[in-house]
Order: sequence, then C-alpha cells, then structure tokens
Amino acid sequence: MNKYDYGFEIIEDTTIEWAYKNITYNSNVLEIGPANGNLVRHLHTDKKCIVDIVEIDQEAGIIASKYARNSCLGIDNGNLETDKWFNSLKNNKYDFIVILDVLEHVRFPEKVLSQLKELLDTNGLILLSIPNIAHNSVILNLMINKFEYTDVGLLDNTHVRFFTYSSVKEMLRKVELATVREQVKQLHVGENEVDVLYGVVPQSVEAYLKTRDLGTAYQFLFQIAKTDLNKEVNLEYKIDKNYEIIVFEEDSGRILERKKINPLENIIIEIAIKDVAQKLRIDPLNANCILNNVTIVGIDDNGFQNKINIVDFTGNRVNELLIFYDSDPQIYIKINDNISKIIFSCEYVSFDSQALSNMQEIRDKIREKDYGILQLQDYIKKLEQDIYNLAQLKESLSKENVCLSKEKGQYQEDVEILRQENVCLKEINKQYQEDLEIFKQENMRLSQENKQYQEDIEILKQELQTLKNSFWYKLRSKIRL
Repeated sequence: MNKYDYGFEIIEDTTIEWAYKNITYNSNVLEIGPANGNLVRHLHTDKKCIVDIVEIDQEAGIIASKYARNSCLGIDNGNLETDKWFNSLKNNKYDFIVILDVLEHVRFPEKVLSQLKELLDTNGLILLSIPNIAHNSVILNLMINKFEYTDVGLLDNTHVRFFTYSSVKEMLRKVELATVREQVKQLHVGENEVDVLYGVVPQSVEAYLKTRDLGTAYQFLFQIAKTDLNKEVNLEYKIDKNYEIIVFEEDSGRILERKKINPLENIIIEIAIKDVAQKLRIDPLNANCILNNVTIVGIDDNGFQNKINIVDFTGNRVNELLIFYDSDPQIYIKINDNISKIIFSCEYVSFDSQALSNMQEIRDKIREKDYGILQLQDYIKKLEQDIYNLAQLKESLSKENVCLSKEKGQYQEDVEILRQENVCLKEINKQYQEDLEIFKQENMRLSQENKQYQEDIEILKQELQTLKNSFWYKLRSKIRL
C-alpha cells in the first residue's frame, strides 16, 4: 500500500482540498505525484476535467490512471529524474499543473519546474505545495542535536531536498516563474509529526522561536504563472500568537477575556464589563515581562472615558516600566459601577526572559524597598497636607483675630456707653428715691387726712340721724305730703 494513500475522500484543510478548490471546471490538468488518485478522481468525476498524471509508484499510479487520460507510471515513465514523462506529454498544454509535496523528493527541482513551465498554457497556473524545513519543530530538534526522519511530513524519509520560503522564491526566480498568490498552512509545535515541544531550549531562545517570522509555516501553497514576474505578492501568513492575555474577576476567578497575542506587537484589547464585580485582575502575559506605556481606560454608559489606576501588581515599578519576574504576572484594578467596557494597552519591552527569571529572588526585597518608599511618600504627602491645613488654619485665625479686634473695639465703645448710662441711671435712681420718700410722707399725710375725714363723716352721720329724729324734721315731712 502506498504511504500517501489517504483514501478518496477530500479531507478538509489539506493540500488536496486547496488544489481542488482552485481548479475550475472543464480544465486540462496535469498532476505530478497523484499517489492513488484522490484528486484525479474528483477532478474527473466532479469537475469534468481532463487529467494527465505522472506517478513513480506503479501500483498507486494504476489506481489513479482509471480517471486519467494519459498516465506516465513507474520507475521508467513516471520518474521525474528522467525525461521520458516530459517527452510523453510535451505536446500538451495545461490550464493547471498540480505538484503537491513532490519537489522535495527530486534532486533537480529547477529542471522539473522548467519542464512544467513548457507544459503550462499561457494563462495557466502551477499549484505548488512544499514543506518548510525551517519550521520551529525542526529547529527545536536541531538545537538539541536531533534530526530524525519520519514516514511523512517535514522530514519524510524520502526527501532529498529541503526548502525554506526564500529558497523556494529563489528557485522560481531562476526558472522565471512568478507567484500570483502565496498561502501558508500553519501548524504549531506539537501539532505535527515531529516529536518535540517547547521547553527543551533556553527560555529566551524559546521566546524568540515563538515570535519569529514563519515559525509555524508548515507548508507553502503557491499559485504560479509565467507572467507578472515583477509583481510583488505578499505571503498570506498569520502572525504567530503563542502567548495570551487573560482578564479575570478577582474574587470569583471568572475569565472575562482570553486573547492570543504576539508580544512583538503593541497590544490593545477591549473587555466588556457589564454585570461584573468591581475588582478585576489582568494577567498581561503568560510569561515574565517588562511593560511600558501601560494604559487602562474605562468607558462608562455614556461613552465617556476615564483613566483607571492600578491598585496593585506582582512586580516592581521603575519609572514608567512595570517589571514582572515570574510567568504569572498580575495587575489589579478597581472599576466603578457605571463602567461598561475597559481598554487595556501596553508595549512589551522584554518577555519570556531567563534574565528576569534569575531576578525572582530579589523581587520581594525590591518590593519591600518599593513599599518602604511608598510608605515614605505617603508620610510626606500626609505632612504636606498637615502643613497645608495648618496654613489654612493660620489664615483663618488671622481673619478671626481681625474680626475679634473689631468686635473688641465695638465692645469697649458699648462698655463706655453702658458706663455713662449707668451714671445716668444712678442719678435717676437717686432722684427716684427722693421722690419716693416725698411720696411716702405725702401718703402718710393723706392717710391722716383720710382718717380725720372718716371721723368727720361719722360725726355728720350722727348729726343727720339726730336731725331725722327731731320734731321739725318730722313736721316738714308731713307738710310735703
């Protein structure tokens, strides 16, 4: 059984699927190295293409040839190191030539490309996939003195040539072929057939590998043409993001945001904060690091921005830099109830550094020193506040003293007036006492007179009664009747 026999189902995210999607209906196609004919069958059956094949494995080629028009098979006719296959097909022109993970198996790939160029129609495309020997998995093993072949993949034991991105581009330049589109299949360390993981090299070396350009490029997928030799085409490569930022609720530990990042980029992330506790923890990286320009901004319900201060963090501050020595850096903040979103941004001056790891032992001492400085700063601020308060009190007392001086003058004036009025009152009282004595004497006189008056009245009453009883009074009364 051919080791490249993957059955006849087109598997998602494979080079066969990539080629199938890029080939149009009713095209003339040449496939180099079709193995058992997975792609050939689907092109012939589903897209009604005319397909010719070149396959060195006779047994596999016979299966594929059921769906092919012309088949160059076996060591004699399907061997790219000879010219028999080319001579058999040189009178044909193809809309698409498919060569998936094949050039690394031949000693003279430039010659093969030159021959394929002659077979390519004017507006045709070569669909080329080729593995990247500079993948981080291979580099890691080389750094620990390992280079072990595998049955398939980057280190297939039948490979006779190895390629990087630049060497592929240089090879195409030499044969005057141009890429019209460049794509990459990316696989991380541990996701492919090479048995290695990060952690086998020094920390700083690992950090470099995790962020280096094309570190996870497993295969290059090129669409190649004869024209547009001077047109620059960018490789469609997603920057490797092997690190992450995590934002938690401090008390519950609930993760609010988890984002993959590359520390070589300046980072800006937004985190929704609706229905979240006020205390948050931000882990700015899952590795030690030095941060610069750390900014945390809260956006309230009305869209207004408010700067959020760091309450605490597990490192040291040197001017504007935050230095974290271990692989679990933490920043603590507190937000208001009306904050609906926060924006965290920073620059990574250094990260995943062995030098920082070596400094972990002195971190607590530095933090104690920093804490002492902070305490001293707080004490100085308190003293400054006390001095300010005393100055304010002095000014207030000075104003009050002016008021009291004015009040004292007014008081003295009032006292003088009262003293004068008291003299007057004494005079008045003296006169009152004299008048009172006269009144008493007069009252006694009047009492005596009243007593004499009462005695006189009593005498008159007696005389009147005597009169009433007299003969003449009675006679007078009768005369009146």
